[in-house]
Amino acid sequence: MNDYEGRVIGTPSFTTLVMVIGVGAGVSKRLQVTVAEQTGQSILPVAFNFDAPNIMLVFPNLGGTLGGDTLSVIGNNFGPGLPPKGGPVVISYHDADGFPGQCSSISEGADPHTLLFCVTKRGAGQAFNLTVNIDTQVATSLAAFSYAAPIVVAMTPNFSPAVGGGTVTLFGSNFGVEDYHTSGQIGNTLCSSVTWFAYSQVRCIVLAGIGGGLSVAVGSDGQYGSRADFFSYSAPKLNSVAPTSGPTSGGIHVTVSGVNFGTFSIYQSNISASVGGRTCSHVTYVSDSSMVIGLPGGGGSQVVQVFVATQPSDLVVPFHYNPPLVTAVTPQNGLTLGGTLLRVFGSNFGPVDTSPFVSLGLASGTFCTNNIWTSDTALSTVTPAGKSFPKDVVVSIPGFAVSRGSLIGVTTCRR
Repeated sequence: MNDYEGRVIGTPSFTTLVMVIGVGAGVSKRLQVTVAEQTGQSILPVAFNFDAPNIMLVFPNLGGTLGGDTLSVIGNNFGPGLPPKGGPVVISYHDADGFPGQCSSISEGADPHTLLFCVTKRGAGQAFNLTVNIDTQVATSLAAFSYAAPIVVAMTPNFSPAVGGGTVTLFGSNFGVEDYHTSGQIGNTLCSSVTWFAYSQVRCIVLAGIGGGLSVAVGSDGQYGSRADFFSYSAPKLNSVAPTSGPTSGGIHVTVSGVNFGTFSIYQSNISASVGGRTCSHVTYVSDSSMVIGLPGGGGSQVVQVFVATQPSDLVVPFHYNPPLVTAVTPQNGLTLGGTLLRVFGSNFGPVDTSPFVSLGLASGTFCTNNIWTSDTALSTVTPAGKSFPKDVVVSIPGFAVSRGSLIGVTTCRR
């Protein structure tokens, strides 16, 4: 049959032969019979088909993007071997577009009917079908081979401004031997552009973002390799606040200037601020370098801190709450024996009760008793015993760091 020999084992009649088919492969093999050196050939269009090849296992099913890995293709009906022992043999692994294509080289095993070898070529991607074509008969193993996914091992630098535009270089392996639709990703955001340099190096232009401890990933022909907790956007930095002081009741707007506050599209619900550890009532984004905060109630000298996606500002700036201001007291006269209920009015006595206290006299004043905070503008106290001459009323607020305010010579002890 064509190039393959058979063995006659019987001739029942002048018109019939019984033969054993020899090894072979392929389809439409015409039968030739030689009798006394005379040869006859079948006139039928299809004389004989060998069984089609069958793939049972491809091992290993993973290889490096540089190629050069040897795959064992195990099955049956692969034929007597490569030419000249057998017909043409082609092994390839490919996607729907035929990429990457044929093996860079093939060879046969000890039993070519059941074992063939394929040496991979350079490439990238996954789930390639592997086909064995034996003299036009084809066997296919679906999703039989994949190139190894990218591995990220290092990057420099590992930070970028919140407004984006920074360039980072990622190092690793299996990034492909050419640009196989290479992509890069920081956190959940793709890089604005990616430049492939080598099997082990790509460069990424970072888009705007916020936060720290983000993952990075490199993609090559649909495969991704990532590294967790590997990149951080630059933390916010504060330069100044305006105004630098305000009432203890809060409620005013304070402009905070700095850098790395992010972009408008990502600021919402990702930015917060505090003054003296108290959360600001609201934060309004202006730009990467400016925001407006609602001053919370407080007292004393405190620090302003900004948080962008949980990243605290690495520099803080001071803010000074106004000291207590005493504007009136009633009554303005009391007994020298003390015990007079004194009501004190003004501002900046504190937004909450932090045990403010009142004393009479600026220098080594005498402390009142039974101090009761009523509001940011009022409190009451009981006068101590004292001499009969005008006294200064001094209010001290210790709760936020001591601050004092006084009204000079407004109360007099009487006999």
